[in-house]
Amino acid sequence: MELDSIKGYVKKYSEAYLPLSSIKSLAGVYIFIGLVPLIAGIVTHKFIVMSVFIVAEIFYITAVNVLERKLASISYYQRFLLSASSSLFMSLFFLMIPYLLIETSDLLNREVKFTYSVIIGLAWILAVFLIFTFKIYNIKKGAYSEAKEGQKKGAGLAIASSIGAVSGISLMKFASKWMTQEVAINVAFILCYIVSVLAALGIPHFLVAYFVKKYSIPGESLPVIRKKMSAKKRLAIKILIIFLALLTIVTILGVLVDKGILK
Repeated sequence: MELDSIKGYVKKYSEAYLPLSSIKSLAGVYIFIGLVPLIAGIVTHKFIVMSVFIVAEIFYITAVNVLERKLASISYYQRFLLSASSSLFMSLFFLMIPYLLIETSDLLNREVKFTYSVIIGLAWILAVFLIFTFKIYNIKKGAYSEAKEGQKKGAGLAIASSIGAVSGISLMKFASKWMTQEVAINVAFILCYIVSVLAALGIPHFLVAYFVKKYSIPGESLPVIRKKMSAKKRLAIKILIIFLALLTIVTILGVLVDKGILK
């Protein structure tokens, strides 16, 4: 790959990233959507996917708050690394919703559940592979040699995906009155997969971060803007994290007892 094309690729996406403030604000979206697996797990007494959701949310909230406190500024390399990590998390987060439906559905037998699980996982891997392949092919072809700086459209892609997902889920619930359960499940699979792939479009920022690091491509560091948080809000966040952690522990212990592993 020519260095000019690589630099052009980096320059094209130099503004298409998610700032830390936006990454942090997405926590609220994840908590809201996370209520779905929480309720589904409690109602159906199937807790594996629900536990994964809760652990993922705790990890996300904790990691973002630690980064905000520890980092004084975000380097050019870190911009893309954080943006790519956020896109990967979002993509996997929405990919877990079909697995939740598979786990909690009584309409699918064990063989069908296994088949669906494998197909969804392989389809996601294929989509991400094709996204990376397309980017690398264009770099080798020299498509970015004279690239202009990217617009900030890409920065809002993950947030737009979240809003689209919430709207899609609400629409599916409304439309499900005229659907059979099986059709509704299949529609949910497709919607969540599409949102997951849309979020995955930001994952190639890992490639940008790699090029910035490997070829020492210079770029502006950005200060971390910290919003002052009231003591009440800080306490509420701590209580939420503790609650989610305790709920996860209790749930896992409940599953182990239910399966006869713990007596």
